[in-house]
Amino acid sequence: MEMYGVDAEDREASIKRVAARVHRWNTALAMAARHFASPKPAPLTPRYVPNLSTDPDAPPPIATAEAQEREGASVMFFSSHECLSTILDSPATYALYEADVNKMDGSIWVDHLHPTSRVHDLLARDLSRFLGKIL
Repeated sequence: MEMYGVDAEDREASIKRVAARVHRWNTALAMAARHFASPKPAPLTPRYVPNLSTDPDAPPPIATAEAQEREGASVMFFSSHECLSTILDSPATYALYEADVNKMDGSIWVDHLHPTSRVHDLLARDLSRFLGKIL
């Protein structure tokens, strides 16, 4: 919050706004991933969304032709948040400076949003280990 110039007075409200946005994004991502990996996914459009709890006779949603091409897809979730939190909780472990945790243009952050190449490298290594456990 300090990097964004948020004063202490607005801190809690800002955290709640960001948390709500992250929750909406994560929910939408999980729904889209389940749809993508479904053997016969229903279209993600509001054209036909039956409420099966109130309409048990409603026909099932119809899969689109392009959806059929994805049959058998696997979807995995990698938490960049978890990885980045680990780095920020213990930067010295990763040859980064503790003082740079809340500082732009340091060893961790290029600006208020983008991590440095070193942090990207750490994220990539963690992702590689994640994928290595699956394959």
